[in-house]
Amino acid sequence: MPLEYQTFGPFTLQPEDKYKITRGVLSDFFSDAETEKPGISNAVGVYILTVQAHEGAVPKPWYVGRTDRGFRQRFSFQLGKFRNILEDASKGIPKMFLIARVTPRGALVKPAKKKLLYNDELEQLLIGSCLAQNSQLFNVRETKHLREISVPGYRNNKPGKPKQSAQLLAKVLGIR
Repeated sequence: MPLEYQTFGPFTLQPEDKYKITRGVLSDFFSDAETEKPGISNAVGVYILTVQAHEGAVPKPWYVGRTDRGFRQRFSFQLGKFRNILEDASKGIPKMFLIARVTPRGALVKPAKKKLLYNDELEQLLIGSCLAQNSQLFNVRETKHLREISVPGYRNNKPGKPKQSAQLLAKVLGIR
């Protein structure tokens, strides 16, 4: 049976000042998210905090996280981390993607008492993809291998023109 997730957002975080994400800001954020998908604030899954440099620009990922207890509960413990990320990120509009686990019928999966291993695995996959887009990704834990492994045509390419085999590998993997 396949494990399914659905992507929601990006939802804008409106800090009270340049970086200050408060419980009130989160309340407004989840009100917007609940308008798009009722129940999303208590769903489990993975999230990506991004910053959009200007209207129309592709948001740049800055942090990937996961929750087995619900997005709202997790975010209430992440206020300081979100503030630190926004201080380090370039200027722009903070936006959040919520990637929620769903049942085969499309219902949101609610928190469980046990750890959801698939959320961990999805988080790791997304960290790798986001790290390829932003080498300053705020995630540190469990990213050492992603930052140090160099595979020409795939990850952490060295300067200069890659060999033909590396160029073909990149095409096979849809990277270039």
